Amino acid sequence: MTKYRNGEQVKAGFYWNTKEWEAHIVKPEGGALPGGPEATYVRLPLLAVLVFAPLMGAVYAFFLPFIGFAMVAAYLAGRIRRMFTTTPPAVEQRAGIAGLTPEVRVEAAEEDRFKKAA
Repeated sequence: MTKYRNGEQVKAGFYWNTKEWEAHIVKPEGGALPGGPEATYVRLPLLAVLVFAPLMGAVYAFFLPFIGFAMVAAYLAGRIRRMFTTTPPAVEQRAGIAGLTPEVRVEAAEEDRFKKAA
């Protein structure tokens, strides 16, 4: 199989990007292949496209319900896991005081002393 790189001028047909797993259709007059510097393409014969495209659609339709079941199972497993995990206790926070610097802690301690004294 001949491999083509991005930017190459190619004749009309179906080209498969092997790095990104996507098909690119080149118009009848031909043209350049798009993609990044590492994009490589393989030309797909028309007969292969006509055979494998419906098969890929059938495989997708067949496995779609199983994907839904897997998503529901993952959701339920997460909910059950959260029931048995503990979270750290909440920290008391006061508006306007972050308590991250020593100066703020001293000011907060002084405020507490004045409130207790009053």
